[in-house]
Amino acid sequence: MFKCVSRLGVLAAIIVTTLTVSLPLSAAEKEAAAPAKGDAAPVAASLKSNHIPFHGKLGAVDAKAMTITIDGKEKKRVIHVAMHAKITKAGGAAKLEDAVVGEEVRGQLLKTDGKEEAISLRLGAKPEAKEKKATRKKEKK
Repeated sequence: MFKCVSRLGVLAAIIVTTLTVSLPLSAAEKEAAAPAKGDAAPVAASLKSNHIPFHGKLGAVDAKAMTITIDGKEKKRVIHVAMHAKITKAGGAAKLEDAVVGEEVRGQLLKTDGKEEAISLRLGAKPEAKEKKATRKKEKK
């Protein structure tokens, strides 16, 4: 019976010691991570998205290699299209094979290991706001 009680006492002492040591560390970490009042720059930097927008004229499409090339003023930009990328054209779902050289493209990409990888891709010109409003009015009627 005393062995059971002493084991429970040792276990309780370990739990109390662990909690005592870990709680002040957590509080100290929270204070170190919290910015000073009136200092919004660290907060803005931490909330900054790692998604980078891109747009331009489509110079080439390689559906086999899953890449697109955007023509630039000085050089061409090759962007890999992720397997899970959301591709749209004219407001609906599309495939990379639907892309036409010379049309406008835009989307969001991530830079990883020096490689740009598109996670979303919109083919064709950006729809006008007036067209959207006209479509909404027709849908309501």
